[in-house]
Amino acid sequence: MLHKINQKSGISHTRKIIQKVKVERPEFTVLSGFDEYYLVNRISGGDGVLCGLINIEPKLFATLHKAFENKDFLTVEKCAHQISILMKLYDTTDLFVTGIKAAVKAKGLNISTYTKEPVIQLTEEQFDNIENIINEVNESLLV
Repeated sequence: MLHKINQKSGISHTRKIIQKVKVERPEFTVLSGFDEYYLVNRISGGDGVLCGLINIEPKLFATLHKAFENKDFLTVEKCAHQISILMKLYDTTDLFVTGIKAAVKAKGLNISTYTKEPVIQLTEEQFDNIENIINEVNESLLV
């Protein structure tokens, strides 16, 4: 019988869930919600993340996953570094969905960044900040 686990946030809580659930139900998938928690989730026995940044950089997350599976930790480190830069996107707008949509647009997909009220619409300054973050990630690839 599974133990009752109260809902909480944070990777320590996720680790505890993994340790309790996987013993009884190894096929049960445990994901983290924050992009930067991929590594600690996997190292703790979890299955990865369900996150927003994958909409912007799907290849980055696919590369991270493949590298982790293949124990290519140099590539894992590079991917994790890029994700840590991209995490700044969550601080650019009042609602993270607006920032994600703007980043997808900044990457070249001509989509609307409109969000329904009461959400505050994306400003030009916020979009410029988002483009700068995308450029910072691209520059980190050159190093």
